[in-house]
Amino acid sequence: MSLKDNICNDIKIEKAKVTDSQTLKNGWLDLAKEMFQIEGYIVPSVENADIWTSYILENLKKGVVEVLIARKNEELVGIISWDYPTRTKYQTSKRFAIIYDLYVTPTCRRRGIGTRLMEEALKRIREEDIEYVRLTVPSENVVALRFYDKFNFKVFRHEMSKEL
Repeated sequence: MSLKDNICNDIKIEKAKVTDSQTLKNGWLDLAKEMFQIEGYIVPSVENADIWTSYILENLKKGVVEVLIARKNEELVGIISWDYPTRTKYQTSKRFAIIYDLYVTPTCRRRGIGTRLMEEALKRIREEDIEYVRLTVPSENVVALRFYDKFNFKVFRHEMSKEL
């Protein structure tokens, strides 16, 4: 068994609490650093991490957002977050959830943690009588596209951009 295997054993997945603010902030910063390399869009700064963390904490209290944290002991090794826009923002023909963030630390990738996070998130979303789930993934992120394909996510729109 390799060191990498040992690092990723005994993972607990639990619902994030308001007291997890620093863990959430650090997890978002790690995710943002990687996403910035892919997209070059949202700057992985402490200020942006504070904005995201404040949004998450405020909406965790309201029950509009949910976050699951995968931990090895007390160390974050993965995170997934989603919200229920039809609860607060829109009247729609179907109830839906949007998964915003799914991240697993590089040392624990390809060990089933992302799968466990997604399975638990989808289970919780189903329990809320949600009819479908949406998410966005950069088209360059082939690994993520294959991962979401395993869960039968399908392309339903193309998001486009243009530099000016």
